[in-house]
Amino acid sequence: MHRSRKLLSSAFAALAGLILGCAVYVDPGEEGSCSDDICGENASCKGTVCVCDPGYDGFPEMEKGCMPTQPPPSTSACELGCGANAYCSEDLCYCQPGAVSVCENGGCLPLDQVCDGTANCVDGHDEAVEICFPTVVMGWSVIDLCPDGLDVEWKLFSVDRDWAWPSGDDVFWSGGLDVEVFEYIECGDGELICYGAGAGDLSWGVGLDGLGGCEDCCWECSGDPSDTAYVPEWLCS
Repeated sequence: MHRSRKLLSSAFAALAGLILGCAVYVDPGEEGSCSDDICGENASCKGTVCVCDPGYDGFPEMEKGCMPTQPPPSTSACELGCGANAYCSEDLCYCQPGAVSVCENGGCLPLDQVCDGTANCVDGHDEAVEICFPTVVMGWSVIDLCPDGLDVEWKLFSVDRDWAWPSGDDVFWSGGLDVEVFEYIECGDGELICYGAGAGDLSWGVGLDGLGGCEDCCWECSGDPSDTAYVPEWLCS
């Protein structure tokens, strides 16, 4: 997939509030307060900042930045060995202080090796977007200019992880001929996202399966309202 990076500016008004309880970065030095709906999973608001819940450690501002401090429980875990950076206590394995269970294959990883730019887990999960990047809301604008009587189905695909908007078999739809439609998604700040669309025998971008190539169909995720992604108008040719 072509990893073109493109940020387009507009005067589109700022999106008011957050949707779907997304996680956003909260600077501990900021005045004000936070609420549970802007903290990541397994995190809570304490005064002015988000903090990980008991049994978790990591980055409470990220969508899934709070990671378990105990590998998955197993009655035979201690007998088989708890893995790297972990120890046994009362027949259960626990991460050593300052380590978290993130690699999903047993053992623990020091927190300073998570989101350090180097994949330490075999599957690279310690560098996952949902763990390492603040979640922001980004706007996308599309216009169908193909007068074929068909609405356009379209989706957005992450280059940096196995993720699509909307999820599963769901799709976004154009709003009719020459009608501008806006959709808003939650994505990791800086995550590269490509659009794919189709109507009848026509396709645009990376296609509805996300597997096609494209020259100019990807944008970096940004929460700045002026960085709305304005997708090139969909023509019949």
